[in-house]
Amino acid sequence: MPFVLVTTGFIWDLREYVAHRTDLAREMYVVAEVIANETGPDSGDSPFEAAVKLAGESLADGGAGRISVTVVVRGDRRDAAANSAHTDCADENNWCLPRVIDVWPPAPPHADAGKGTWNGGGDCANFEPRRPAVGEHFPSDMPVLPSEGQPAADGQPPPGHELWLSRSMTQQEWWVLVDTCFHANPGLFGGLALRGLEYFDISDSAFVLARRAAWGSVHDYPDCKWCPAR
Repeated sequence: MPFVLVTTGFIWDLREYVAHRTDLAREMYVVAEVIANETGPDSGDSPFEAAVKLAGESLADGGAGRISVTVVVRGDRRDAAANSAHTDCADENNWCLPRVIDVWPPAPPHADAGKGTWNGGGDCANFEPRRPAVGEHFPSDMPVLPSEGQPAADGQPPPGHELWLSRSMTQQEWWVLVDTCFHANPGLFGGLALRGLEYFDISDSAFVLARRAAWGSVHDYPDCKWCPAR
């Protein structure tokens, strides 16, 4: 009987974990798409804040967290390796490093710096994604899209960064990255089947999940209403 209870609890917790991870990923892709396609609600807030606020409200029952938004375009330089001398990449046919043109919430001491957080943020209150500062290029060892830099399905090593999709952006493209840190409430992934025996409740161990979603806009960069000038 104890083995059956433990096994049942583990299966339940695993299903809950997968379900919440899937919901989180879905929410973040929706946020990225709404911002990139400029279809957010006209609430008087910034385009970032309006979309993030709705996502935070839908995730608030499960825990605390923080969302950070990055807007990326094609840059004007390319590096053969990290920290190496760079060359210009004006030719549209050449690969080029992406460049950050906007982030939200902005860095302190900006008045909006504390936004993008719900339920106090928990262990995610000070979360900052791995990205360059506004105006800077992604270095050769820093992925933009979630799948970049990962080994191939057949176990082959990942391709060089100059072959990553984010390095082949055109002058007309712009992408929105949504980085989310989610700190689950205690008991979110356990305790229902094993009340008092919560061996598999990973949220009781300050469980934190960090994920990135990315979406390319359907609009050309020159037509972007929200993008700052290059």
